[in-house]
Amino acid sequence: ESPIAGNMWKVCVEEGQTVTTGQPIAILESMKMEMTIESPFDGVVAKLVSPPGSTVAPGQAIAYLKTS
Repeated sequence: ESPIAGNMWKVCVEEGQTVTTGQPIAILESMKMEMTIESPFDGVVAKLVSPPGSTVAPGQAIAYLKTS
């Protein structure tokens, strides 16, 4: 989930990719500052829902992960 309102600047993973705890999932831009969103647990990226260039609100899903 997005912790802040901002713009999706970059997605660092692809659907189906295995991720580890703390691995960057995406980078948000808000008020000229970048915030890295990290994976909260080890798993697989099931679906990306916020493409680069999209606007995100606080609490909005960025990606869905499933445990591996």
